[in-house]
Amino acid sequence: MQKGLTFRGIHSASLGVSVKTRSRPVLPEARRLTFEPAAADGVRDLSAFNSRGRVLYSERRFTADMHVSADDVDGLQKKLARIASWLCGSGELVFDDLPDVVWKASMLGMLDYAPERAGKQAILSAEFNAEPFSYAPFTARQGIPIGSSRPIGSDIPIGLPGILTYTLGASGTVEALNIGTAPTRPVITINDPFGTYTAEINGVSIEAEIGASADALVIDCENYRVYAVNGSGYLRFSGTFPELFPGMNEIRISGIGIAGKTVTVDYRPRFLYGWEV
Repeated sequence: MQKGLTFRGIHSASLGVSVKTRSRPVLPEARRLTFEPAAADGVRDLSAFNSRGRVLYSERRFTADMHVSADDVDGLQKKLARIASWLCGSGELVFDDLPDVVWKASMLGMLDYAPERAGKQAILSAEFNAEPFSYAPFTARQGIPIGSSRPIGSDIPIGLPGILTYTLGASGTVEALNIGTAPTRPVITINDPFGTYTAEINGVSIEAEIGASADALVIDCENYRVYAVNGSGYLRFSGTFPELFPGMNEIRISGIGIAGKTVTVDYRPRFLYGWEV
């Protein structure tokens, strides 16, 4: 597949590189945990017996051939030096033929090249290690930016940011729609908090205790942290940061005086591969 790519904000064409994708798995490899019972056929799959309550996945590996040429040997070596600086490290990876999703990727392996035509051309073999799921270039509450390349037909409700803001009732239960096709980690914000609060999603819960009033308590599952906005008291938390599964999720929030408090939920849509249309 002859298409370019953008890595760390730089497009391959700007460096005079022609890219041909050699391998791009459409699904990540599942991490399997099994055992063979002594008195039963087959195996027992324990892959989902973990704090997440689901199967976990390994990194993906994308392989691409990069063709570069120059007028002479010295020019080629200078181009290769710029390419090495470009591909070194980690960053966002976007393929031209899949522009609506982003991969968090790293160039961790060797970058080999084979010289051709008396050293005036080279073909580099590049391997990117990427997180199991791709993600949208915006969050649910940000909404779809003008000029977005999201495919026509994607299942996104009109007014999605608005339906992710709630006023809690006595039960403290709200619903959040994950428009992605993979689990994602939400950011839950509770206004005017004081005391201890628990957020539970799909059987996984985290508890946070705030020792003084603040404008908001933020449970940031995306970055694995809990913090207060304009608060000066102590803050403690325990438990596991929960995830939103694809589709509708029920979030149960309990704590002191929850009725009437405003809660917002935000998240970055994640995908098994790309948008489902």
